[in-house]
Amino acid sequence: MNDMKKIQELRFKTSAGMMDCKKALDEANGDIDTAIDFLRKNGVIKAAKKGGRIASSGSIALGMADDNSKAFMFELNCETDFVKKNERFKETIEDIVKIQNTKWLSDENLVEDTKDIIVETTSIVSENVKLRRSTILEGDKVFAYIHDCMIPEQGRIGVLVSIKLNGEEVEGLEELGEQIAMHISAQRPEAVSREELSKERIQKEVDFITTELNESEKPQEVKDKMLSGRIEKFYADVVLLDQTFIMDTSKSIKDVLDGHNISVVDFVRWEVGEEEN
Repeated sequence: MNDMKKIQELRFKTSAGMMDCKKALDEANGDIDTAIDFLRKNGVIKAAKKGGRIASSGSIALGMADDNSKAFMFELNCETDFVKKNERFKETIEDIVKIQNTKWLSDENLVEDTKDIIVETTSIVSENVKLRRSTILEGDKVFAYIHDCMIPEQGRIGVLVSIKLNGEEVEGLEELGEQIAMHISAQRPEAVSREELSKERIQKEVDFITTELNESEKPQEVKDKMLSGRIEKFYADVVLLDQTFIMDTSKSIKDVLDGHNISVVDFVRWEVGEEEN
């Protein structure tokens, strides 16, 4: 990757200025993650959330079982926004939705089953078209949300969330489930609970904060309290259960779930073209 592409990627991930990104990359010998740490250390940005640059165009589409017990989602890529708006590209997405609604295929089998459709579409639109990824999520109830929706069930960001019912059927569950999916789209959590975050992810944050605090002349007891507070803020930023619910900022997601006697088992949040982690 050339220097300008790295600067562009760093700018996308951090929203920092071009010269700040160039300086950070120079200090980091071209390493993106080290450059992000440099920008944070120097107060240019706050923590960059997990996720990557937008590398291509296309759409995310989804479908749901009639009883909401499972849902599928897939990403179909093309090279330009012009083709994304092309009727043939949209029809291809609809064809894949119909196939998946009937067969509920695994990622590998869906790629194989739609190979001829993709090849034909590629020849018609004169751009590379690729079924990049697909997934199926199951649960007591599964809910979905599409952001930047051009046509029904197709857009730039897609979310599936699996809900477990811990008791009887919940009144208003459909609306709540959709709101939680919308929350995940907007707030980009990395895990449902603290326990699901990797030890490496947590330790990296601890190390970064500790390095910052060690530059201070405050007493160690004060530093320890500050570290604890900063880590709690980190959890509130990246852990779904700890996040403030966007529909009611007086409550956390955990408060909302507990109040309705339900649990989030799993979720998937995809954005067109993002780098997978």
